[in-house]
Amino acid sequence: MFYYLYRWQEINYKKFLDLGAGIGRHSLISGDGASDLLNETRWGLEWLFKMQNQDGSVYHKIDTEPLFDWGKGPDEDTLERTAKWTDHNGGVPSAIDAADFCAVCSLAARVFEDMDSIFSETCRQAPLLSWTWLCANSGNLQTDPYYTDNDPAQEIFWAAAEIYVLTLGKQGSELIKQYMQPPD
Repeated sequence: MFYYLYRWQEINYKKFLDLGAGIGRHSLISGDGASDLLNETRWGLEWLFKMQNQDGSVYHKIDTEPLFDWGKGPDEDTLERTAKWTDHNGGVPSAIDAADFCAVCSLAARVFEDMDSIFSETCRQAPLLSWTWLCANSGNLQTDPYYTDNDPAQEIFWAAAEIYVLTLGKQGSELIKQYMQPPD
């Protein structure tokens, strides 16, 4: 969801605001001049920043696995939640989570650049740390049994493309070239 909203915002901010104004009370009720859809995605990003570790790796999820409080909303769930790399068996951080984080935060840095330069800089620095981790750990596969695609190739390509744009071509190009090679 972040990607589509940020990409939409990046393409044309004015149209984004106009569309927001056309959907009623959910558009600009915060009064800060930004679309409430954009504010919601910012709230999500601030949460994602909490999922990033000091080495650049990114937690996969926070949940109560292996136990679930079925049929209850998160506010009614009494089970203890913990941050997890992958599944309840531990595991290691995955390249997929770090790559998605890199891509979304890189795009967000561009989106917020003209609206909030301080937040934009946070969005710019966070993916660079995760990019360094990702380049050293691109083979770490996702082992969560509820995640059916453990191949990080698509996510790494997306991250490389966004990092390339973020760094004005200084990083990401080698991985982009690698993924653009036709198969043997």
